[in-house]
Amino acid sequence: MNIDFSASYKDAVHVLLKFRERYSKNEYPQKIVLNIFYKQFVMKEIWNSALDNSFVSYYKSDKDLNIAIQKIVVKYNECKNPLLVGNTLGELMEVHKNSFVGNVRYADCINEIAAAQNRNDKAVEELEYKYIYYTVINEAIFYWAGFGRIGKKRIEAIIALTGCSFNDENYNPIFTFEMIQELLTQLMKFHINSLYSPLPSFWN
Repeated sequence: MNIDFSASYKDAVHVLLKFRERYSKNEYPQKIVLNIFYKQFVMKEIWNSALDNSFVSYYKSDKDLNIAIQKIVVKYNECKNPLLVGNTLGELMEVHKNSFVGNVRYADCINEIAAAQNRNDKAVEELEYKYIYYTVINEAIFYWAGFGRIGKKRIEAIIALTGCSFNDENYNPIFTFEMIQELLTQLMKFHINSLYSPLPSFWN
């Protein structure tokens, strides 16, 4: 990896530990999933305007990567508030439970939540890993888009981010939010797993 995401990993762990303190053992698994989808829906919402558009309207608009990323984060934060109004987030998750948001689907989390609430420590760990994973991957997408704003094309940005190369010179996929999350899953899994250490047992 050309970018070290250990700080992002530590931030995610810190949030999970705070959640453990704040919520009951029954609430905690659902809160993890709510926060995963909260971030996923916001990322999907800004995909066209701020992320993929970094390679179109905002291409070469900045010279400094950190400043470019800061501008993307501003757009991300501007989109967060509407999802906090009333039951909007829960309604979105229920309506779209069989649809993928990025590369995660709420329907696939329901049994994990139930198992985690039923004193299954392995299910709790799987949900916590998901939260950490999506926190890191979504920050990586900020970097990927930031590279576009300083003049790299989509594939070049992936290479700059991950250090991975592509043997097929004609590789030119259609980039969607789902596609970039899946691609970065493949390219960053080793890095994320090298950072990962399970939290203390939740139930025992």
